Amino acid sequence: MIVVTNNKVASFQPPLWAEFRGFSFLFDNPGNSFRSNEGVEEIACVSEAEGGPTLYKRLQVAISQIGGSRLTNEFLFCPLPPSSYHVTVCDGINADNIGMVPEGHRADVAAFLRGLPSSLRHMPVSLRSIISESEMAIRSIGGITFGFHKLTIWGNKVMVARLRPVDAESTECLGKLKNARVALCKRLREVFGIATSESYSPHVSLGYFANSESAKPASDLLAPWTQEFGGTVGTTVISFDSVSLYGFTDMATFFRLPGARFPS
Repeated sequence: MIVVTNNKVASFQPPLWAEFRGFSFLFDNPGNSFRSNEGVEEIACVSEAEGGPTLYKRLQVAISQIGGSRLTNEFLFCPLPPSSYHVTVCDGINADNIGMVPEGHRADVAAFLRGLPSSLRHMPVSLRSIISESEMAIRSIGGITFGFHKLTIWGNKVMVARLRPVDAESTECLGKLKNARVALCKRLREVFGIATSESYSPHVSLGYFANSESAKPASDLLAPWTQEFGGTVGTTVISFDSVSLYGFTDMATFFRLPGARFPS
């Protein structure tokens, strides 16, 4: 019998995503990447032909080429829908770490997470204050262009396509963003007690494994898979020039406020 132990997966065939609420800071996807839904803008990347990000399409093709159904049947891999692809800048509070939040803030934050997506318009004062203080949150980061670097499986849970800046200007902007991110992590730790890692590796999450035992043998194939991904993705890139706060209710459903990146 197949046992699902990954708390982000409800079932593996077909992939169904477990409720997992939280918020994170993400790069704003370029192109035709959002749809209106219940008063928010949900990440909904369309096909390359319809103006969606080309890199995401190439990653989708590469996933199919390295195994497609084999990934599911042999490794219990649950691929995320490409429409939900994004690049996280900094994790915030979520179902895994809300227990670390001090009691003085926990009730407000828990209510905020339960109320997503509509609660984005009514953030707790403590969270809104951190956003307004964060240089990353209130200023343009400048242009950063990424290309594919390699595949990695983290924690025997998730397979990601790691990205790297493609030119000197992007490398410089990424360095500035990392500095702003460190400051944000510090504030999140001071106010909410969460231990967000200050190290940063830009990536696109491609999917989750139903359990750690199924992920371990997949790790042995990362080298040839990375080579095949590199051949498929080639020199395709993706560029970002802003960051926003996003809420999510599971690992395939992310949304932000429309019109402005952050509430006043």
